[in-house]
Amino acid sequence: MMIYEIYCSVEKKISANFATFLECISCLCLIIFIYGAVKYNISLMYRWDIYYLAPLSFLLFSFSLDKGFLSKVIGNPFFVWLGNISMAFYLFHQIVLVSLGKYYQYKIVNCKVAFMVGLLGFIITVCFSWMVTQLIEKVKEGFVGNRTSI
Repeated sequence: MMIYEIYCSVEKKISANFATFLECISCLCLIIFIYGAVKYNISLMYRWDIYYLAPLSFLLFSFSLDKGFLSKVIGNPFFVWLGNISMAFYLFHQIVLVSLGKYYQYKIVNCKVAFMVGLLGFIITVCFSWMVTQLIEKVKEGFVGNRTSI
């Protein structure tokens, strides 16, 4: 609630340049916190409960302004499309990589071949994720139609 109150009070007053500055500083802050967590071996339970609360709140606030350069880059249609297929990508990437690993197990002899196999896995996973997402959207439209709430 406090972050929302701050957002409402400063949203109109922040310029695009200052919003870009806030986005960069919030990303840097998160990187510093991650580095500190790894370097000082902070327990995972504490990390995910409390430790990352401040930098992630700052990150959420700075990107919610939607005025900075990084917000515009992330709002690019390509990244929005990647966001739309991300759940299917998450579900299927391990299956594709394990399958390719078993097929190419004895054929990966150097880093170049390993990179090519990884790139092939990425392309297959993106294509498969896009197809599955399209199928789910068509099924959803059949059940729900264009309504966004029931």
